[in-house]
Parts: sequence; C-alpha cells; structure tokens
Amino acid sequence: MTRFDRLPWSREPRKGGGFKNRETSEVQEPIQDLCRRLHLRCERNPVGMAKGVKSPDAWLRLHTRGYWDLTVYFPEAGCVVMVECKMPGEGLEPDQVEWGKVYRACGLEMIVATSVHEFAAELEYIRRRRERERSDESDASKRGERRVSQSDAVPAL
Repeated sequence: MTRFDRLPWSREPRKGGGFKNRETSEVQEPIQDLCRRLHLRCERNPVGMAKGVKSPDAWLRLHTRGYWDLTVYFPEAGCVVMVECKMPGEGLEPDQVEWGKVYRACGLEMIVATSVHEFAAELEYIRRRRERERSDESDASKRGERRVSQSDAVPAL
C-alpha cells in the first residue's frame, strides 16, 4: 500500500512515472475522448508551473490558478465552451468562480461537468439553444426588424 492509497483523493501512476488524480481519469479524459469522437477540438488547460526543457533550472508559467480544465471549440453551435471537470459533490473554488465571470463577460459558454454524460447533455442543450437563437434572428431579419446591438446603443464620440 502506498501513501496515495490512504488519501481520499488517491492518485494513480501514469505511464511516464507521474501521478494523476481521479478527477482527471474519471471525468476529464472521458470528456476529451468524447470530443475526439464528435470531431470537436478540445484542449487541456494545465495550470501552475512546468520545468523547462532546455535548461534544468528554467520554469515555465502555465495558466493561472483557477483557469478551467478544458477549452472545447464547438463550430456547429458557433461558440467556444469552457469546461471545468469536478468530482460529484464538489463545487467551484473562488478562483474558478472569478474566471467564470470573465468567461461570461466574454460571451463564452461554460459547463461544470461531473460526468461525461452530463457534459454530453449540456453540449446538446447549448447546440439547440444556439440553433434556436440563430433561427429567431433570421426570422427577425426576414420581417425587417433590426436588433439593436451594443455598438448601436452607444453614440460615437
């Protein structure tokens, strides 16, 4: 028995000798596999520091603390989806909540997924909602209505 077996967040050894946690193996990797099967571009967003390749004393800063786990590019819906993978029963950390506010302000879609099934259902919901919004916009343009955009509402200086 290793010291990791006694911990509630026990980690599994990787092929390269490092360790990964249950959140990665049970939630994040199946979501990445589903994205591959759906032909969606999915990128993992590692956080923290990594050792440099060329010199042993160099360190690279990866994403800042709280950055969400995955970025999924969803061209069918015309959006980018930020995904935070969590074990069931866990909530977002304060840094992740702050990043969520930034994503929302930028118009990105967000999913907090506790399983691959929940992710697939949320992705389908986003696709249908965005499709409905596009059809509503096209109906409005056919009737001659014009939506007031934010740039139209603010007078030029």
